[in-house]
Amino acid sequence: MISIFSVSKLSSNPSQAVSTIRFNVFKRLDPQEIVYWTTTDSEKLIQGSIKKIPVKSKNKYFQFLEKIYWMRRLKPDIILFTGDPFELIFFLFRLRRSLVVLNLNGPMPGNYWEYPFPLSFYLFYSLKFLIKRSDFILTITNSCRESLRPFTDISKVFVIYNGVDIDSFCPSNKNQNILEKEYGISFQKPVILYVGSFVRRKRPGTVLKLAEKNSDLNFVFVGACQDNDLRDQMKKLKNVTYIPQMGREKLSLLFSSATAFCFPSLFEGFGMVIAEAMASGCPVIASKHQGPAELIENRKDGILIDVSDEELNEFQSALRKIIEDDKFRERLSRNARKKSKKLFDWSILKDEWLKFFKKIIIEK
Repeated sequence: MISIFSVSKLSSNPSQAVSTIRFNVFKRLDPQEIVYWTTTDSEKLIQGSIKKIPVKSKNKYFQFLEKIYWMRRLKPDIILFTGDPFELIFFLFRLRRSLVVLNLNGPMPGNYWEYPFPLSFYLFYSLKFLIKRSDFILTITNSCRESLRPFTDISKVFVIYNGVDIDSFCPSNKNQNILEKEYGISFQKPVILYVGSFVRRKRPGTVLKLAEKNSDLNFVFVGACQDNDLRDQMKKLKNVTYIPQMGREKLSLLFSSATAFCFPSLFEGFGMVIAEAMASGCPVIASKHQGPAELIENRKDGILIDVSDEELNEFQSALRKIIEDDKFRERLSRNARKKSKKLFDWSILKDEWLKFFKKIIIEK
C-alpha cells in the first residue's frame, strides 16, 4: 500500500479546482492500494482511499502544528504539495524518506503579475524553490510541462490531464425548465455562456461586448463578480442573465442546454470549464494559448481565436458561424464529446494517477 500525505486541505467548495481534482481521483482509488491522508471541511468527502488526518484543535495555528506532527508520525511514502507559499514549512519538517511530489495546476511563471509587489515576488520564488527541490512534479498539460524547463530537470515532470464527470457533463443532460425556473434563463433565443471568475486575465468584458453586438442571442454569465462597472453593464443589457454562483450539478445542465461557450481568458493552464463544455457537447470558442490550444483542435472540436487587435471581430465571426451553421455546430459538438470521453474521463485518469504513484515509488 502507498501512503500519501496532502499538505493542502480537501475543500467541499466546487470552485476550488485542486480539491475537486483530488477528490475525484482519490475517491475512485482502491484503499487497498492507496491511502490519501488529508484534512477536510466535510465528512462527506471521506470516500474511497481518502482518510482524514485526526487534527483536533479549532485554532488554525495549532491545527497547522498538529498537521506537521501527523505528517512525521504517519511516515508517508509521498508528501503531496500544490505550490502554495505556506507549504514551505512542511517541506522543512518533512521526513527525508518521503518523496516530495509537487502537483502543479498551471504553468510557470504563472499569473503572478495579477498580484501586487512584494506578494508577487514571494509567490514566484516560493514556488520556484519547491519546483527545484521536488523529487517529482505532476502537472496538467504538456505546455505546463514545457514551461518548467528553465527551472528544473524536465525528466522528473509528468503530465496527467484534469478530468470531468462524463456521466453528468453529457449532451443528453438537458433540463431547460429547471434552469428557467430557478435562474430565470430564457431559451427562446440561443444561449451563449461565460463561466468563470471576473478577473482581468479571463476578460469577461469581451463577452459583454459580444452581448452588445448580438441582441438576438441571450448571454448567461456565471461567476463571482466584484467589479461594479461590469455588474452595471450586465444590468443594462436586456439579453444578459448574471448568476453569481452555480453548483456543478446545475452547471452540467446549463452546458448541455446552451448553444455555445465563449472563453477569452488570456491565461489558463488547462481550463476545467473548457473540458466540461466539451464533454457536454457545447461548442467552445476560446483564446488560443497554453491549455485551450492543447485541448482544442481548431474548427474540429472547438474554435481557437488568436489574441490580436482583431480578436473581437474574430469572436463575433466564430459565434455567428456556430449559430447559423447547424451542421458545423453539430460536428463541433459531436467531436468535442468524443474527445472528452477519451481524454477527460475520471475512470481512466484515476488509473493514470495510480500508475504515476507506483512508478515513482519504484524509481525511488
